[in-house]
Amino acid sequence: MKMIFEAPATVWQEAFPLGNGRIGALMFGDGEAETLCLNEDTLWSGYPGDPRTGMGYEDIKKAEVYAKEGSYLQATQVLNQAQETAEDVEMYEPFGTVRIWFEGEREIADYHRELDLETATARVTYRNHGQSYEHRCFCSAPSQVLVYQIRAEEAFTIVITADGGFLTGNSWDGKIWKMQGQMPGKSKIPVEAKEGDGSEFIFSENPQEKGVIYGIGAWKVGEIKDTPYMQEAYEMGKTV
Repeated sequence: MKMIFEAPATVWQEAFPLGNGRIGALMFGDGEAETLCLNEDTLWSGYPGDPRTGMGYEDIKKAEVYAKEGSYLQATQVLNQAQETAEDVEMYEPFGTVRIWFEGEREIADYHRELDLETATARVTYRNHGQSYEHRCFCSAPSQVLVYQIRAEEAFTIVITADGGFLTGNSWDGKIWKMQGQMPGKSKIPVEAKEGDGSEFIFSENPQEKGVIYGIGAWKVGEIKDTPYMQEAYEMGKTV
């Protein structure tokens, strides 16, 4: 089964969702400037060691037992009661947005975009000045990586940039493209706050109250596998 479109996405709701349970991406499929919105499942506001109130492991397990018995109302009540005592709530945050720009004037024709629901692979095909292009993207579960591939009948030059989320910078050392950022700390808004009541999500600017530091490395397939650069990328991910 496939989802098929004849135009690139213009808003995130139209982009193709891809993921492997840990890494997530939204692929817009634009032949002039590709957009990939990235997520990773550990990127939450707050920081390790936060004192937890409200919903805990025991509450979740209790609700799970009710759900398995088919007692969905009781399961919902357990979770709602636990959440009422929470002092604050943390938020799942985006990693950032990667943009792949093609240099030179582009003239796109015969555009086609599809998402294969059986293989979880997004594919875009089109012609640029008469030359065929194909973009493919998927998230591998065994390898725990996101793969983005461009194939074309002609040589091309791309520029890669990153923004959004809580990114603080990115760099290229000739082999590995690195992005790094830092999550915000604890939110200062109570769980019972309602939309429109004046409450806002405010995060402390105190460096000691900032959240998790995160990073990612990207490289061309085959360039650094089984080389010292691979170990460098791994070490960077642990210390960025």
